[in-house]
Amino acid sequence: MPSPANGRTVCAGRSRTAVPTQGHPSVSADPLKRAETKSRALPRFVRATGTEVFDTTADGADVVEHPEPGEVVWCDATGVTCRRWNWRQGRRTRLREDTTSALFVLDALDPFTDEELRAITDELVSHLLRLGPDVTHARRLLSAAEPG
Repeated sequence: MPSPANGRTVCAGRSRTAVPTQGHPSVSADPLKRAETKSRALPRFVRATGTEVFDTTADGADVVEHPEPGEVVWCDATGVTCRRWNWRQGRRTRLREDTTSALFVLDALDPFTDEELRAITDELVSHLLRLGPDVTHARRLLSAAEPG
């Protein structure tokens, strides 16, 4: 399985590229400040033990699943927020129409470069800024060379 660290940009946005993107409603107006204080509310990229709770839907019904042991997941103190390299998003961290603050994580593994990830992030931010004058953003690139 590939290493989870080539580049990870913490940003607000959504991508039309193949870069997996996940969003988390944020409990702080400054998600990077929350990251610096190592808040338990922020997602962590880990290999699952298999006992974590993943609150999702299947065939239109609410269900609780558990990731496979060793599966790479995003989780927080409550449980798994995203599985399968961001293709399975949990119900608890869904962005809704009333979401006013969010943390988006863009994962980029080889062959994506940090420069390509920065360009994708720039594009996402440009789209968000069109939503209105009150939109603000912050970003951080995490990589094996600069883990944050």
